[in-house]
Amino acid sequence: DDTEKVRDCMNKIEQASTHLLELINEVLDMSKIESGKMELDEKPVSLKNLLKDIMEMTQGSVNEKNIERVIDMDRLPQEMVYGDTVRISEIVLNLMSNAVKYTPEGKWIHFTAEKLDEVVKGSQTYRIVVRDGGIGMSREFLKKLFTPFSREYTEAVNKMRGTGLGLAITKELVEMMNGSIQVSSTKGEGS
Repeated sequence: DDTEKVRDCMNKIEQASTHLLELINEVLDMSKIESGKMELDEKPVSLKNLLKDIMEMTQGSVNEKNIERVIDMDRLPQEMVYGDTVRISEIVLNLMSNAVKYTPEGKWIHFTAEKLDEVVKGSQTYRIVVRDGGIGMSREFLKKLFTPFSREYTEAVNKMRGTGLGLAITKELVEMMNGSIQVSSTKGEGS
């Protein structure tokens, strides 16, 4: 009969089930990638609108931590491109989620997306940059950042959920799209 206790329990059940679903999806994605069975489903998509939607999806977690987020898509034209909407979303959501997760309350995140002048393998190129004023990473860990199940073990990171699969999956997806992903980070200053 205690509605507050029931609500609290239901909240915990929902959080746990969401986390379990995320873990299962990551393991399945990694399995598909490793077996060579992951295929892109490329269709016309407005990249700018897709990225705006992702920014809206992550706004709640940004607000919860009182993070200042700057979004710059001024150099990204409103045009249709061929791409896999689900996989592009997965890549950008992973980068934004990590930025939010590892950025302390009251700090900042800058998101930039732009169309570049260069064409690679017959395809237009775009650059997406996620910068944060977060906890940063050690030089030693940066060497294995994209290795499956890798996590840096520090007091701050140990308090956070994660499998160490997200960036490994992200790197594979980016490379499937003929792209590349790089990181630079300074411990205590951000990535």
